[in-house]
Amino acid sequence: MKLSLVRTVVLAAALAVSFALGGCTSRPNDPPTNGSPTATGKFDKPQKKRPKNGTVEYFVKQATVSEAISLQNAGDFTVSAPGGNRCYYMLLRKLKDAGGPADSGTRYLSMFVQPGTKVHTQVPFGRYRLYYASGSKWYGTTYLFGPATTYGKAEVVLRFYLDGTQRMGNTIDMVEQPGGNLPTSTARPDDFG
Repeated sequence: MKLSLVRTVVLAAALAVSFALGGCTSRPNDPPTNGSPTATGKFDKPQKKRPKNGTVEYFVKQATVSEAISLQNAGDFTVSAPGGNRCYYMLLRKLKDAGGPADSGTRYLSMFVQPGTKVHTQVPFGRYRLYYASGSKWYGTTYLFGPATTYGKAEVVLRFYLDGTQRMGNTIDMVEQPGGNLPTSTARPDDFG
């Protein structure tokens, strides 16, 4: 079973290329890092209030993002989460223009998605790697969902670009579905730092 990602066309009715996002697994045996227990084996960090649905944090100059969006040099990025109790912390890392498979990118933006909701933002044109973490109890951006965090990453680069006069973006549905076609793998807690 896999999740789905649809490449979207902004300002056009048609949908372009379809993808699907594969499952991810939690990493309970990782050494103590981001969401892992302390050396004593007990996770002792206080639970925090979940961020507001759709909270987007940029890790670059806000003026750079605002300028790209105002000049319409950005594509839509939409994430839908299934109902239940799992939230999603999405992270996009911007790749260098000639970045190869080993290029993990620079943290560009994060987005928090509550269960049973859809969140939308715009992402400046470029190539990005998608990382995502999920869980039900929030411990903040350092520990994410604590030791129960599930970590994943897309193995296909997300592109936001101009195709003729149409701005291209991506829509992700975080519901597992058969026949997916966007491979994913397990991410590391350090991928989110």
